Amino acid sequence: MLCADDTVTAALSCLDSFHYLGISGEILGMQADLLCTLGAIAAISAVNWFGPRGMGRIALVVALITVVFTAIIAVCAIPSLHHTRVELPVHDSSIARAWSDAWIGFTEIVLALSGVEAIANMIGIMVSPVRVTVRREHPDRHVCNPFSRLLKCRRVILRRMSAKCMGTVATVWIYPVKSMMGEELNGSQVTTRGLLGDRAHALVDQETGKVVSAKNPNKWPELFAYRAAYTKPPTEGALPPVSIALPDGRVLRSDAADINDQLSKSLARSVMLKQSATEKAFFRAVLA
Repeated sequence: MLCADDTVTAALSCLDSFHYLGISGEILGMQADLLCTLGAIAAISAVNWFGPRGMGRIALVVALITVVFTAIIAVCAIPSLHHTRVELPVHDSSIARAWSDAWIGFTEIVLALSGVEAIANMIGIMVSPVRVTVRREHPDRHVCNPFSRLLKCRRVILRRMSAKCMGTVATVWIYPVKSMMGEELNGSQVTTRGLLGDRAHALVDQETGKVVSAKNPNKWPELFAYRAAYTKPPTEGALPPVSIALPDGRVLRSDAADINDQLSKSLARSVMLKQSATEKAFFRAVLA
């Protein structure tokens, strides 16, 4: 958004400055003011390629030259000055129009200067920092492009976040069967899907073929009354059977032959217990 805002401001300001200078007509089949605007933006971009310090030196030289020539013109104009009395009529519409035109011209100049600043800001964001400054302030680091700067900022933010205690994990729970209550653990292996064995099983409605979810309480109002737990801690590769405690106190095992019939009778709907493919763990988290 910042880059787009600076680009639009620079383009409008440069175009308006060339309108103020009275540039019109066509050059090479293009409007002269548009062509001059593109050339001005390209020229400022090329100058700013030298970096913040180089751009500052060039700006200083241009400013000194402008001051010198302004002083020479002022000195040369002194002999041409004459004493005269200026009176501004109060009700003269032409004078009011002249003041209005002068104010419009002043606004155009300010807009043009803001466009130059916008171009410098826009290009400065995308220009690599001064290598000498980087080596002097950070001799062990070398930042060569804006993407490296973003990665560096990300590393700093992550380092500060890790250094500060964001909270304490009190308990770890997994839920072997989706939408049923689960069990508390003191440690677990972590996969790309989360904790190993978490929501590895689910009930499927045989009438609709959809996964049973407690998000539909009108259809499945008693799911939270069921509690699932592994018969032994899950390990990578093959998950152990799941024991499911029913609301009436009975306990079923997922490897039982009649598990689907028992669950269907308890839920009063035809369901089937399904297991998803196991994920490979990439580290183990232990709760101290």
